[in-house]
Amino acid sequence: MPPSSGPPAMDCSPVYCVALCLLAAGLVDSGVTQTPRYLIKAKGQRGTLGCSPVSGHLSVYWYQQALGQGPEFFVEYYRQEVRGEAQLPKRISGKQFSDSGSELNLSSLELMDSAVYLCASSQDTALHDQTRGPYACPAPTMSSCLLGCVVFCLLQAGAVHAGVTQNPRFQVVRTGQNATLRCSQDLGHNYMSWYRQDLGHGLRLIHYSDGAHTSEPGDVPDGYSVSRSNKENFALTLESANRSQTSVYF
Repeated sequence: MPPSSGPPAMDCSPVYCVALCLLAAGLVDSGVTQTPRYLIKAKGQRGTLGCSPVSGHLSVYWYQQALGQGPEFFVEYYRQEVRGEAQLPKRISGKQFSDSGSELNLSSLELMDSAVYLCASSQDTALHDQTRGPYACPAPTMSSCLLGCVVFCLLQAGAVHAGVTQNPRFQVVRTGQNATLRCSQDLGHNYMSWYRQDLGHGLRLIHYSDGAHTSEPGDVPDGYSVSRSNKENFALTLESANRSQTSVYF
């Protein structure tokens, strides 16, 4: 483990997000489209997601899928009215337009809003039953790839000039791809470390290094590799990225 004298100086402003499309296979031609494909915002900002249903479909449904959870029903719209009981959080509102398209508005964004947002459509038959659950009836046609990802750094204040920089500021990749994050420091430190911070958790050590061309695994090294080409630079690579690696990286 790193020395007991304390962790190395940390750059808290760069943020990395892997936004992944879990439902892409088999659903690409569903006829439902969402915009944007992904969304990256800072804490406290607003975000808007749009949905265009299959031609002729009058009902539109919104779901949120948090990391490690199944889709959670938000709301159904039919002919510009809410049908049944909506389950929208207070900071989220929506509406349906005359062409049956719909919009979801997120305000005062928080880390808990980081998720996959799904839109579905059907004809004029309700597919969400409050007593039987969202999939009791045949599943509606669902868009496969809209990813609403709200990314921000919880520790940004006061550490911008720490002497450590990371790039890129954020990154979006698909499952199975590789992604590399780079950390540079001009402080002359021998020790450099990579951490990840997941929703509801503290920092967890991935890998650390005590000098050029050396590295040691931390608490969560699986799925990652590192490279320390010189004293100043320490790169972290996500190998065949998967959704469980969606996180804030330091």
